[in-house]
Amino acid sequence: MLNDSEQYIKLIKGERCLYRGKIVRLRFMVDPETMFGEYEDTSITGSFPVKELKLLTAPTDEAHDVLLGASAAAYERAQGRLEIIQPLLHVIPTAARVAQIAEARGIGRSTLRRWLRLYRREGTVLALVDKEGKGGRGLSRLAPEVETVVQQVIEDHYKTLQGKAPAHVFEELKRKFHGSTLRAPTDKTLRSRIKQIDLKTQEATRLGTRAAKERFDPTKPNTLQAEYPLAVIQLDHALLNIVLVHEGTRQPMCRPWLTIATDVYSRMVVGIHLGFEAPGAGGTGLCLAHAILPKETWLSEREVTGVWPCWGPMEALHLDNAKEFHGIMLQRASEYYGIKLLYRPRKRPEYGGNVERLIKTIKFYIRRLAGALVMRPRGRRRLVMPQRAAFSLPEFERWLATYIVNVYHHREHTSLGMSPYERYTQGIYGVPSKPGIGPRPRYQDVRQIYRDFMPMVERSIQRYGVVIDRFHYYAEVLRPFIGSRDSGPEGPPRLFTFKRDPRDLSCVYFLDPTTRQYHDVPLANMGRPAISLWEQRQLVRQQLAINPDRTRLTEELIFKGLEGLEALEKAAIRKTGKVTKAARRLLDAAPKPAYVTNGTPVPMSDAPASFPAVQPTHGDSQDVEDAETAHLPPSFSDVTPFDDLDNGTFDS
Repeated sequence: MLNDSEQYIKLIKGERCLYRGKIVRLRFMVDPETMFGEYEDTSITGSFPVKELKLLTAPTDEAHDVLLGASAAAYERAQGRLEIIQPLLHVIPTAARVAQIAEARGIGRSTLRRWLRLYRREGTVLALVDKEGKGGRGLSRLAPEVETVVQQVIEDHYKTLQGKAPAHVFEELKRKFHGSTLRAPTDKTLRSRIKQIDLKTQEATRLGTRAAKERFDPTKPNTLQAEYPLAVIQLDHALLNIVLVHEGTRQPMCRPWLTIATDVYSRMVVGIHLGFEAPGAGGTGLCLAHAILPKETWLSEREVTGVWPCWGPMEALHLDNAKEFHGIMLQRASEYYGIKLLYRPRKRPEYGGNVERLIKTIKFYIRRLAGALVMRPRGRRRLVMPQRAAFSLPEFERWLATYIVNVYHHREHTSLGMSPYERYTQGIYGVPSKPGIGPRPRYQDVRQIYRDFMPMVERSIQRYGVVIDRFHYYAEVLRPFIGSRDSGPEGPPRLFTFKRDPRDLSCVYFLDPTTRQYHDVPLANMGRPAISLWEQRQLVRQQLAINPDRTRLTEELIFKGLEGLEALEKAAIRKTGKVTKAARRLLDAAPKPAYVTNGTPVPMSDAPASFPAVQPTHGDSQDVEDAETAHLPPSFSDVTPFDDLDNGTFDS
């Protein structure tokens, strides 16, 4: 406050101040710009310009609070005191006047003079605010040996990762003093000692240093700043908070993984990949290929109406330190397309804040969907509601694309002050104050882009072809390389490069080392159905649960398992009657609705309007047979269903 360090010079008689580094004492004012006074050490008098007078104590460099230090109640009391001494401020405070006001206000004369002295010295109402007396606050009143035991118990039992409650720590404290001549402190005393511990220290000792940093360390802005679109792209994975259903049986399956890439400059989503497989090189490559390619065809295949004007390779890719981001495929493809790989510090998600916040936004909007995870009212556990799951993977991918293209891209972004779409178009085409970078090149060879970013494996070629994850592949293009070896006949087998799409393992792509072209290599048994990498791993996991012997796992066993799943799917479809387009191919033998008259089936289009149509159900075979032969006599055409069903059985 002002009494600690005065911030002004009083131009009155007797005021001491500095003039050109020497102390002077003022006497009187000559004019508004000049004061007359004398040097304190030599008593030499003279005139001093007001503008050159300085405080004896230089003001602090840092601004400090002089207004808000007092509470509202203390400030109100100070204003009341100022009102009391107001009649004495402009007159001589004689003993009679002081006594009169003190008696009228019911206060002591010495108190009144002290208030008057404080106010005249500092000239502000804050001088009348009561100074807070610290007293014994914060000081221990326990005996030193008792205080030592209390602190030791807190150190040994409270500051642990076990996270004991204060009540449990108090039990340990009482045990320490059991049988001792010293008096044990109360539970309230223990809790007051715990409250004195710094919150960050409590968090670090009970939940770990990382948790303490995430809660109490200041949030730092992203170190990477982009000046134009596609300068920096952030990419990350996320397990979404929704359960999807099987496309055929409509039974709950599991939660999908999302790989998403966002532009740091505009916050536009430039590419996504959605699938059940865990994050890896496959999902990363598919997401990057989707980011580079134009998206008109991709949107039309999913029947999504909208504009997604993001295409072309990015200049830099900002990633965390996951294993798939350090793979050979990503490094070589990035070098070929001129993409610089940047990695954020380990275990520091705040350096990827843009993509992290985008994922959080998407999860927030997913919460309103059927099948989303429901947060419990208390705690961090989550409850899955599988009975409400409704979206299959293709349906949810369509929903996600619609949300990104038609909602997120056109909604105002708080940190940009405009929508991501508007920001992106301004960066591409420019504004009057800043030219744009122009449209990025559009790649037309979709197959080539996807091949370049697909995960790669190296295998030798044998007489039976190649084996990748227990699946045998063969094509005539492999024949010249059968049995090839490095460094002569006695050298090790030569390894060749194959790439595969994790969404469809029925075919891999062989890189011919002579022509540098990719060739399709299907499964050796071309009658096998298409299967994804996720399905293959699920079947392997199921077979290992039955028999842990990995040597017995063969391609034949895996596809038998797949046939068993398809049989279960077909049976489930027949029981539930929920027939999708994919399921109709499994039920192509199901009968069509028909109207039977005089023993002859007639198409439903020719049935009389008054005749109730009989719809077959997809239940068991007997139900279907009953539906085909159903026939009602004409006399039943006017009978009301369940007419007079109550026969009085339940009457009281």
